[in-house]
Amino acid sequence: MVSSAIMAKYGGSHFLHYWKPIQTGPKEDFDYDKVLEISQLPNQLIPNLYEFAYPAAPDFSGRLEGKSIDYRHLLNVTQDHLKYLKSNNFSLLIEQAGGVLVPITQEKQNIDFIQDVGLPVLLVVSMHLGTINHSLLTWESLKARRIPIAGFVGWSVGEFDKPIWKDSAETLERITGLKMLGESNLPAKLQVNEFRLWAKEKFDPQFTILHAIQ
Repeated sequence: MVSSAIMAKYGGSHFLHYWKPIQTGPKEDFDYDKVLEISQLPNQLIPNLYEFAYPAAPDFSGRLEGKSIDYRHLLNVTQDHLKYLKSNNFSLLIEQAGGVLVPITQEKQNIDFIQDVGLPVLLVVSMHLGTINHSLLTWESLKARRIPIAGFVGWSVGEFDKPIWKDSAETLERITGLKMLGESNLPAKLQVNEFRLWAKEKFDPQFTILHAIQ
């Protein structure tokens, strides 16, 4: 949903493109379709390269269908997209399927893809109890590979404990040295038009996320 908000607010004005190369799960849950419906930017969304029906890690989902991801092909296609977009002064927002340690193949994880592509990471963290441990584990993994992190963004749908989140955000900034680029509490059960309006008016009001990903 963060990708949808970014594309709804900045896709059109900043020529930002979106790509989720690997998607697992039922068709009605595809992120590509959600981002398309909200952003209304069909020419700036790149179709999924791999799609698997079972909602699980890409490696497992693919094996259930007797298929596998060609990691070298994935990298080559990614570099081709980046080269083309850069030549036209466009930027690319890449969303992964799952966390950084989720297996893409039997040998490769999402973090390998991040490292090989060489783009900085925008870390999206929960604003609920438990986010410190989860976020720090992700940060430690990225840090160990010397992967640049643009910063982190707090994200919540519906109610959250404000004192817990305030302390969690401060703790993450203190331990990691990363900057919190913003926080967004999305009202529950927004319709598409309402989400689009919310993104344009309420998401990233200081443009800190935009400046970090450009």
